Amino acid sequence: KIVSFWSLAFIGIFVGFLKGFMGVGGGFILVPLFVLILDMDMHKAAGTSLATLLLSSLFGSYLYILSGNVLLTTTALLVCGTLFGLNLGVKGSKNINGNQLQKFYAVFLTMTAAGIIFKQFEMNIISLIYTLTLCSVTALVILLRYN
Repeated sequence: KIVSFWSLAFIGIFVGFLKGFMGVGGGFILVPLFVLILDMDMHKAAGTSLATLLLSSLFGSYLYILSGNVLLTTTALLVCGTLFGLNLGVKGSKNINGNQLQKFYAVFLTMTAAGIIFKQFEMNIISLIYTLTLCSVTALVILLRYN
């Protein structure tokens, strides 16, 4: 499928703005846009999202480091865990078809929104427990069912 330059430019500017403004990774926006607008299959959308975010995250991180808003020790520890988790997630995604992965992603995003809603109503402990449980259960499902 041929994709217009302007579609890609708009998506890039939109996601870049949100990354800079809110510090969001962008994947939760890029993946649906890739699937809905660019008609990508889920595996390609996830991989393209990660590759796209690599360089933009490096640049954004650099700008935040210059402004003194990065905890480097925390960052280093999280990167170690993230690299391990990424390896497990990529292996898990190989064993699930694109349609199932898309449904799984949609359910996860919807359920994640509940944790944010709890936080907005100052139910901080409930939000924390809910979000940690959701992430743990999701990781276990992927590890046990798809690896």
